[in-house]
Amino acid sequence: MNKLRENVLSYLTNKYVLVLLFLSVWMLFFDRNNIFTLFALRKKLHETYNDKKFYQKKIREFDSLLKYINEDKVFLENYAREKYFMKKDNEDIFIIVTPDEKENNEELN
Repeated sequence: MNKLRENVLSYLTNKYVLVLLFLSVWMLFFDRNNIFTLFALRKKLHETYNDKKFYQKKIREFDSLLKYINEDKVFLENYAREKYFMKKDNEDIFIIVTPDEKENNEELN
């Protein structure tokens, strides 16, 4: 047991081992790019990658919708009426809101 203690003490009192241990602790916990920062940046990178995939999917959807709208004028009129509540000059529009839609609109505001 004493021999093991002497071996460990000899390594711990070695100046190179002490400097290496100090630098390792410094780099892991106290440096500007410490381990916690690296994990946070990696998490942010994955979130950004997921956002990029989401927005690329949305862009593809809107591109196909835009292509369809530009080609079909009847669809354009129906889309404008349903989505943006547009109307002709001689028409009246009545919008019926269900309780579920009302709750969703109140949550958004």
